[in-house]
Amino acid sequence: MNDRFTLCSRLAKAADANDAEEVFVAAGNLRAVHGIEAVREVFRFMHLFRGFPAMVRALGQAREVLSDAPPCPTSINCDHNTGQEFFEHLYGGDSKHVLPQLEKLDPLLSTWVIDHAYGRVLNREQFPLSERERLAVLLLSAGECWHQWMSHVRICLRIGVSRELLIKDTQELAWPAAARAHALNKLKELDD
Repeated sequence: MNDRFTLCSRLAKAADANDAEEVFVAAGNLRAVHGIEAVREVFRFMHLFRGFPAMVRALGQAREVLSDAPPCPTSINCDHNTGQEFFEHLYGGDSKHVLPQLEKLDPLLSTWVIDHAYGRVLNREQFPLSERERLAVLLLSAGECWHQWMSHVRICLRIGVSRELLIKDTQELAWPAAARAHALNKLKELDD
């Protein structure tokens, strides 16, 4: 399959595995079909789930694919209210439970999540929201972050991504094998 989501997922998997050769190939394939900004956006998005060092490493591995890229804007405006609104939009009624849990863990972390993750990254529109959330589900599964994984599965269902599509994504694109099996079991247990 060469649809954008599959190509993005393959790039994310290669970057997560620190497979330099596959990052180069996957980045080239994604760029050939969807352009250079799609490649950059996968790495920008992934840093939320895999951290900046891994994404800097992956950008280095894709350097040749990105070498003729035009410069990007370096400043992004962020409004705390925008992050808060987007968070509440995605989480719906669950937001009144999730945000206090984040604040209880660490109030500063809660602010960073709202301002950065939701205010600057997740609400970017380079990819449709359904694709961003489906990719979040795959990345959270790979990291075995099951509590957050379930939150993003619920978001997917809330925005119209079917359980069947999440199962298909997991069967075909999730990594590693143990996490894939666990995610499939959890998805199959969900009520429609």
